[in-house]
Amino acid sequence: MTGVKDLNFPLFDYVTIRLSSAGYDVFNPANYTRRVFGKKLIDQPSRAIRRKMLAYELNWISLHADIIFMLPDWQNSSGACAERQAAVACEIPVREVPPNWLPDEYHGNHQLFADQAQDPGAHL
Repeated sequence: MTGVKDLNFPLFDYVTIRLSSAGYDVFNPANYTRRVFGKKLIDQPSRAIRRKMLAYELNWISLHADIIFMLPDWQNSSGACAERQAAVACEIPVREVPPNWLPDEYHGNHQLFADQAQDPGAHL
């Protein structure tokens, strides 16, 4: 999520672990971003890179996703909005991440979980 500290990766990673533990095979867009950029995150990638990344994610959703889980504040991310619309267009169920799958301390503070483990991987 652009405009959020560390692109909200800590929360993506936390929820990925929860979804994986619940038996989902998870595509975490944060992991794709890591493959593109390596360890150096860029909060505002170029238009060309954003288009490439979004095209990959929308393609994955269209061809592979069985369900989409939306993180809190997804409405503030143009990429998340596009992912949701692609799922709706493809008749893929879209759900909010259940509150019990969010960290207990989470109240919209995206900076709390920078030290959480990362797990590769429903689409977030």
